[in-house]
Amino acid sequence: MAPFLCPGAVWTGVRSSPLDNPRCISSFCECETELEAKYRRSVLDVAILQDHIVLCQEDLRREKREHERVEREKDATVNDLQHKLDNMEADYEKILHETLDSLTSQLSVARQGWEEKSTALHQNYKELLSEFGLNALDI
Repeated sequence: MAPFLCPGAVWTGVRSSPLDNPRCISSFCECETELEAKYRRSVLDVAILQDHIVLCQEDLRREKREHERVEREKDATVNDLQHKLDNMEADYEKILHETLDSLTSQLSVARQGWEEKSTALHQNYKELLSEFGLNALDI
């Protein structure tokens, strides 16, 4: 296993502690400072991300509640409109039946009037024929 060498150090073949070399101590301190800074940034990033997660979860809950509210309103509107449509259908059906009944009654009255006129006309022609000595059944 190769011995640890600080940057800029030269292997002399003699084992010595890296802490004996001032360059190693300086390099070690720089690495330690960089790692501490990275660690602090990481801790800060984690805290920021956790806050962001909490905010996103709150937004998601809020959006779900809003979606559910809109769905309930939409369903209520659809049900209300369906109820109105059913009522309108029943009203139009009633109007149609009343109109058809009235029309049937009017046609019945008109038919009766036509039959009376027709009978009167037939009676007049029958009488005219008999005045000339003709029988309507013979014609």
